[in-house]
Amino acid sequence: MSGKLKVYGLTGRSGSGKSTVLGMLSQMGVAVLDCDAIVREIETPGHDCFNELVESYTPQIITPEGKLDRRKLADIAFASREETDRLNHIVHKHVLAELERRFVQLEKAGHSYCVVEAPQLFESGLDRRCDSVVLVSSAEGSMKRRIMDRDGLDAERADRRLAAQLSEAEFMKRCGIVIENNGDLEDLFMKATELKKHFDTESETEEKLMSEEKKTKGQQLEEKLFAKNETAIKTYGKENRDKIEEYSRGYMDFMNRSKTEREFAHNAADFLKANGFTEFQPGKKYSAGDRICWLNHNKSVVAAVIGTRPLQDGMLIAAAHIDSPRIDIRPHPLYESEDIALFKTHYYGGIKNYQWVTMPLALHGVVSRKDGEVVNIVIGEDDDDPIFYISDLLPHLAGKVQGSRTSREVISAEELNIILGTEPYDDEKVKEPVKLQVLNVLNEKYGITEEDFISAELEIVPAMKARFVGFDKTLIAAYGHDDKICGYTSMTALAELKAPEKTCVLILADKEEIGSIGNTGMESDMLRNFTAFLCEPHGVMPEMVYVNSKCLSADVSAAFDPTFPMVHERMNAPYLNRGPAVSKYLGSGGKGGSNDAHAEYVGDLRRMWDEAGVPWQLTELGKLDEGGGGTVAKFISRLGIDTIDIGVPLLSMHSPYELAASLDLYSMDRAVSAFFRNM
Repeated sequence: MSGKLKVYGLTGRSGSGKSTVLGMLSQMGVAVLDCDAIVREIETPGHDCFNELVESYTPQIITPEGKLDRRKLADIAFASREETDRLNHIVHKHVLAELERRFVQLEKAGHSYCVVEAPQLFESGLDRRCDSVVLVSSAEGSMKRRIMDRDGLDAERADRRLAAQLSEAEFMKRCGIVIENNGDLEDLFMKATELKKHFDTESETEEKLMSEEKKTKGQQLEEKLFAKNETAIKTYGKENRDKIEEYSRGYMDFMNRSKTEREFAHNAADFLKANGFTEFQPGKKYSAGDRICWLNHNKSVVAAVIGTRPLQDGMLIAAAHIDSPRIDIRPHPLYESEDIALFKTHYYGGIKNYQWVTMPLALHGVVSRKDGEVVNIVIGEDDDDPIFYISDLLPHLAGKVQGSRTSREVISAEELNIILGTEPYDDEKVKEPVKLQVLNVLNEKYGITEEDFISAELEIVPAMKARFVGFDKTLIAAYGHDDKICGYTSMTALAELKAPEKTCVLILADKEEIGSIGNTGMESDMLRNFTAFLCEPHGVMPEMVYVNSKCLSADVSAAFDPTFPMVHERMNAPYLNRGPAVSKYLGSGGKGGSNDAHAEYVGDLRRMWDEAGVPWQLTELGKLDEGGGGTVAKFISRLGIDTIDIGVPLLSMHSPYELAASLDLYSMDRAVSAFFRNM
């Protein structure tokens, strides 16, 4: 070896294709050295090698221009073994000296290895400088034909050149790696690609060993015993860059079409059906490999892939919620004030009111009209659509009204009024002409009257699309990451399953942001009913299934924010780009109201994810007594199911435009997938 630089020799008989392989490796970014090119360089006037050749042979080998006549020199050198040896002795020592100089240059330039092509690798003694030698082998007839075509030789001279070289059998004995070049260029390129992968792996291993040798005993012990919690973007992110971007774009497209729990549930059902899932039929006896999907009251989803093992062995469950903090329209919402039509609203979930003002808003939802028809409404998402708006005070006049208010009260709940329009209906006898005009527009397009608002579910959401964030596009801003991001990743992980051992279940629940109450929320009997329907044809008690089941309560967590470090405990906080955040417990204060996962379950998950190569981090939510939170975990664990929280860390959680890392998004999918496959 040459210091830190690993040297790989590439050799073969004339016409074998070794130069082609070298060129392919060079295109892939490998540092290469061509001994034939070096020979041509040092055999030019002014080099020591040229001078020695002139002294050793007759002046006949020099052209009238003073250059080397290579054909005449070759005729002399290949005439006998003795002449060949004499030429090689002169050239080889100068080539080796030049190689040494170039090895030093490559090492200084930061290369960890290089590949040297040398037809005379063994004869020159270069093999003793190589860590490994690769032979490019080809059929005798193919080599002879390439020599004749390339060098313009007749058959006899081509035979003589091959005969003067080591035999193919001798090359085979001396080389550790052999590449067969008897196919087309595409086949040879694939083999060259595999060769580069082999070089890269060997080089990385060598570098790691050398690094270990340099570490002190304390450093080695530190590395062995200390926990590792570091960014995965340099390793996992780099290795999976293209997959992460492709997956992120699919997620962003889905999110732009799924801003409400109804939209997400219907789009999820469509996605699953497109991936081979069929509508769940309670009481039907399902078999291994069956894929079923249940759309529950249009706002939650339960899906499953039936496993090869019996149901009483338990299920593997991933449960997320698909509702997000928002603003709802009240049952009697529409009013007119000072020639402006507005909606009265009722916020849903934990929001900071001031974050929702002076931003583009869209109206989504359904209206069940008096005549029984249900009308779907989406206004504000298309470029040609109008948007909606909540006003705020200008700073010049806000001092007395808002100056003494807390941040939560800067905009009160009763001030979250949606501006709808200002155009009056053209009739002077109408008392509220602007309100009437709004109703007139809604009636003409949707057949809605004011009374129909009492049987409507209309939601105000941000009218913004999901977008990449930052110069490097490693972050994604979107409305509803909480908790649709975990719903999406759990859904895609289930969809890719084929024949798992245990039955794998996906739950996309509603109402989590307001306590999980209601028949589409996790506190309902949704899971109990589904399990009972599944078990009944098999004569299995659902309780036996529960006690042998495992669950990932898939919900987001609050990532460490360097702008607000005071609310986090740095050692236990979730961080962006370190994979999904696993929380053994949540709750508040002294773990109040939390599901505290057992150590044995955490240990099983830890080993499983580490073996799968999935980045993840064990975390807590904020400093003690700073606040707290909960998930659907407590509703699932009370059935006797081992349950733990896991989710994508977010910045600006519960805001109208939350921030997630694309690496964490993709890693969450991989974590749930590994859970379904290997737990």
